Amino acid sequence: TNLDSSGAGSFRDCVSGNNKLVVFGVGGVIDLDGNSIDIGGSNITVAGQTAPSPGITLLRANFTASGSDIVVSHIAVKLGDGTGEDDTSNITGDNVVFDHLSAWWGLDETLSIHTVNNVTLFKCLIAESLQFTGHSDGEHSKGSLINKGCSKLSMVGTVYAHNALRNPRVDTGEIFLANHVVYNWGPGWDHKGPKVFSEAELANCPQCFNKVVSIRSGCNTTLVNSVAIQGPDSLAEYFLAGHNGRGNGYLEGNIIIDPQGNPLKGADETDITVLSEPPLWPEGYQPMPAEEALYEALRTAGPRPGDRDTHHARVFKTIADGNGDVIDSQDDVGGYPTYAPTTRPIDSIPDGVEARQAWLDELEDEIAVDRSIDLSRLYTLVGSAASDRLR
Repeated sequence: TNLDSSGAGSFRDCVSGNNKLVVFGVGGVIDLDGNSIDIGGSNITVAGQTAPSPGITLLRANFTASGSDIVVSHIAVKLGDGTGEDDTSNITGDNVVFDHLSAWWGLDETLSIHTVNNVTLFKCLIAESLQFTGHSDGEHSKGSLINKGCSKLSMVGTVYAHNALRNPRVDTGEIFLANHVVYNWGPGWDHKGPKVFSEAELANCPQCFNKVVSIRSGCNTTLVNSVAIQGPDSLAEYFLAGHNGRGNGYLEGNIIIDPQGNPLKGADETDITVLSEPPLWPEGYQPMPAEEALYEALRTAGPRPGDRDTHHARVFKTIADGNGDVIDSQDDVGGYPTYAPTTRPIDSIPDGVEARQAWLDELEDEIAVDRSIDLSRLYTLVGSAASDRLR
């Protein structure tokens, strides 16, 4: 019921304990001021779609789900420079779903996942990992690090934009990537040779990597019906590559293109063993064709896609228009958002599981689709207007 960092009626207070449905009678910015939030309990659903416009944005601290049986929907988390060497967001618990969440401006990684079982990211946005921010490793624009033995991890309809590396990087375990979209990756340092501390050093860096999705030895990856589009910073020409070792990958139905629409390559077989069967496939899941998945993601991914704030609208427009940058600070793109608080009191919540879910679905339908974004340039590059059904 308020935008305070702590105390009665705050988001922090609401996600403490167990067995919670968290709904919002207020919208705006919650400035955590370095005081991270961890959902450590069990059976907790955070329904961000219940908030009035502009929704809920957490600023300047890490947001983690370390408990079990957790769903978080339609929340934005923005870390930013000057906050240490933290990740923007993490998942370290089992049976967790991040649904239409966005994570921004990480200093270590922007959204990373460790030692989990049965975790899904659905239509999330991981964007603008910060590159030169004073991190002890120097260059550090890194989207996601997946490690410590994750199993049954799925990313479906997830969008990575303007992260130099780790889109994601998977060190151990198994991952299912479907209808996955990556835009404007770039060269970056990733624990090989001397560290890199400036744009000038990065421009002449034989020890740097140029990779989109990368995996280490022993990883099993399914990458299907997904799209990677080079942006102004991009060099890599393989969708899936090894990282200091040889991983295993099944690839089918993917598109990777340069800015003019010319096709690039699927797996770098010098360090990827290409599998004939998918090592992981969620039961009953049917991916969209890659072309349709691209357009659907640009219209429906991230929090509140039908009511996007300035930063979300800006990033999706850069993908549609073919521009944008890997950045060093949130100040490079307008700084932290400031919104006047809004209210929409919730007088009652329906009784019963089915009635309650129908209520949440109805609120989500009101903010489900960005109908204003112009995708005509991509129709020319990719050659499909399959997303017309979303108009």
